[in-house]
This record gives sequence, C-alpha cells and structure tokens, in this order.
Amino acid sequence: MGRLLSLLFLVLIFQQSFSQELIWENKIAISSYESLNSVIKTNEGNFLASGFSGRWKKYHLNITLDAAILMKFDEDGDTLWVKFTGYYGSIGKMVEAENGIIYSSLIYYDFAINDFRSGVLSFNENGTIFQLIPLTIGSEAFFYDIKFKDGYIWLSGEKSPSLFYPNAAFGYDFHLRKIRFDGSEVFSLVYNGNDPVSRGNKIEFMPNGNILFSGSVGNKIGAFEIDTAGNQVQYRSYFTNNFNGGWQNSLISQIADGNRIVGGSRSTNPGSYYLGKHDTSGTRIWGGISIGGAGVRMIFSDSTIVFHYGLASPPISQIRRLSSDSVVLSTLDFMGQGTLPYFKSIVDVYHDSDSSGVVVGNIFPITFNPTNLYIAKFAKLGILYNPTSAKAFEKLKTDAVPIPFPNPGTDIVKFTILSGPGKVTFTETNGRKVFDGEYLPEKGVSTKRFPPGIYNYKLERNGKTWGGKWVKE
Repeated sequence: MGRLLSLLFLVLIFQQSFSQELIWENKIAISSYESLNSVIKTNEGNFLASGFSGRWKKYHLNITLDAAILMKFDEDGDTLWVKFTGYYGSIGKMVEAENGIIYSSLIYYDFAINDFRSGVLSFNENGTIFQLIPLTIGSEAFFYDIKFKDGYIWLSGEKSPSLFYPNAAFGYDFHLRKIRFDGSEVFSLVYNGNDPVSRGNKIEFMPNGNILFSGSVGNKIGAFEIDTAGNQVQYRSYFTNNFNGGWQNSLISQIADGNRIVGGSRSTNPGSYYLGKHDTSGTRIWGGISIGGAGVRMIFSDSTIVFHYGLASPPISQIRRLSSDSVVLSTLDFMGQGTLPYFKSIVDVYHDSDSSGVVVGNIFPITFNPTNLYIAKFAKLGILYNPTSAKAFEKLKTDAVPIPFPNPGTDIVKFTILSGPGKVTFTETNGRKVFDGEYLPEKGVSTKRFPPGIYNYKLERNGKTWGGKWVKE
C-alpha cells in the first residue's frame, strides 16, 4: 500500500508542469569549499547573503576552521563585496528587526574555551558587525531557525543530551529560546515527543498567536503547538518512516486552507524524501516518498507549495511549485540547456514583490570538489506576493495532555510538557498523599521512596490541571 501511494504521488506531481525563466546565475569561487545559507533583500534593493568559506581558513588544535562570511550582490548578479565576519564557523538564517538591525544564528569557534558555541550575530546591510550574543557551548544546543516578533528574537533547534532521556547515548530534545535585543534571556525551554531522539528544527507563528515548532521525533515528523509564554498546548505526529529512522530538514508548515504540509529528507541510499498534506489531526490527505532530496519548502497565501528538488544521478536541481492538491504548476530548472554545467544545491530562496526572486547555495561538479558559492535570479513563478503560512489558519482544538514518563518507573518521573515550574501531587489509591510539592522540569520528581503500586497524580501549571495514573515498579 505504501509503495502504491508513492507511485501515485509521483504520477500526480508530474502533471501540468512547464518551465520558468532563469534570468542569470553566477558561480563565485573564493576558496575550494564554501556555501551560502541565507539571503534577504536590503532596503537599497541589493541582496545580502550569509554562509561560510575556506578562504580565511584557520588550523587550530588539529581542527580546520572555515570562516563565517557575509556577501552582498545586486539585481544583476554582480558581487559588491564578500566580508569575513571575524568568526570561524557558519552563519545561518537571517532576520531583519524593526530597528533595521539584522540578526542571524551563528555557530562559531570560541578560542577562549577551545570549543564551538552557538550564538546570535547582529550587523547592518553594509556588513558592519555590532554584537555577538553567546548562547551555548559545544554540542549542548544548535539553533536552525530564527524569527523576530513583538520586539523579541526567537530561536529554535535541538538540545543534547536529552533532559527527558539522560541515559540515551544520542539523546535530543526540541529547544526553544526567547531573548531580548541585548541578549538577556526571557526563557529557554525544551520539549520532547516521547522519543530519546526528538530534534527540533523550524518555528512558525500561527494566527492564534501561538507557535508551531516542528522537527523529527525518532522515525516520525512531528510538531508542538506552544504559546508565547512557552507552555505546550499540544503535540502531534504527522508521518512515520518505518523503513529508515534518519531525517534531515524535517518540518511542518501551516497552509491557508487550515491543513499542514509535511516534509523531510530521508537517510537512504539513494536519498529520498517525503512530502505530503495532512489535516490538523495528523491524517494524510495526499503524499508519498520519492527518490531525491527536497528542501527550502515554503507555503504561499494562495496555498501553493514551493520546494527545491535535487537528485545526484542523473543530476537534477529544480524549484517546483505545487498546487495544494499536489499538481506541479511550474518548474524552474537550474541544470537545463545553456546553464552552468554543474550541480546546484539551493539552500535559501528570496521572493520579490513580482514573485520573481533569487536563490543562494553552492555549486559543484559531480566529484564535489571544488564546492563554490552560487547565486541565481529567476522570473516569476506565478505566486501571490507576501509568502505566508498562516493567513487563514483557524485555532487548533485539542485534548492533548502532559504525560508522565517513564511509566511504569522506578525513580525520577518527568512530564512531556517542560515549560517552567508547576505543582504536582502523587496519591496512593487509598487516598494517602505521598508527594505534594513543586515540579521543576529539569529535576522531575524522585519516587525512589514510593512503595511499588499505582498512584494518582495531579499536575497544575498556569491555571490548568491535568491528572492520571502512574505506576511505581
């Protein structure tokens, strides 16, 4: 049945497609290994891109460090400048705040502690660096998405080791952080989808004011709905990959008709990806698994879906626009006749007001060496302006509740909502209360002294109360 769904999906997405115009493309070679990760348009009409390059490569304690870079280019594809930021690592997503300052996630090497850190870098459209806000050390946490809203910077990603599964060899939790412009923290919270490998990725703001935080949960693609105070409203899994547990770039986006677009690339050989439309309960409306890789997925106000499709052999690099019922409306081919004869990996896309746009990423021969910076401009894809994924989405209703785990357990018990302190009680079936006190997510509750048996629990937080049963072995 799964194979049939995949075949049907492949048939559907190749109907009604036609090519779009590639206006120009450029390869920028400043070292043998480099890439651009993000692009925005400046107030003066040029484009600012971020990424990394080996041009300012540094060797330190047997580690090869690439340079975090900014690059500015104009509407005609001419490079205005490339600047080394002074940090070794890679700049990720960029977002421009109300104050005109640009903020970006940054993974960089801190020579003072001889370890990598995650942080937020601020600069202007001329590449002048203002401030670095250090956040985490080593592999403790990585942030893959950054948003600006209501005067705050929001960061999402993953935290390791897992606070929910501290004994897991490779444990992860979803990690959400809210900070002020000066770097001071509003909150830093983690969430888990009842799996030791819960890896957060992307955040979107919903029409009801809450946050949709998506990523991979073991072999599933899942998402949390979280309010702006960090409280978990619900968790929902949308697709289970029973053949291979590895996912890359898994995310869930809202669509204007009230449903979800679910996608992720799989660790298979050859590579493959899932793309589908699901309702808010997680039920699939359409979707399937295809050979290749898919990234840079965006949803627009007309409910169309734009994503980059790549395949190594035969080499394919395209931007495809799908209708909300999975029909390909247009295809932009980066490897068609007359284009640069290399493979192009598209990492980010900017759409202009006339729905034309630019892409950034990297370009390389089939041998992968060298890998250089790549930029290109394309004509309109027939997309309505103001790309969004939230315009007509109605508020979710759910009966999801925090769940104690492990259950049964022998010592520390925690709950699947981890967003600040609360109050919890544990009561024996005869009514005798064995614990009544504060619940701290980072500590949980020690039940070592509880006699074996069945307990009723009551968890209270922010005016909400949940209850159920927990078993001590």
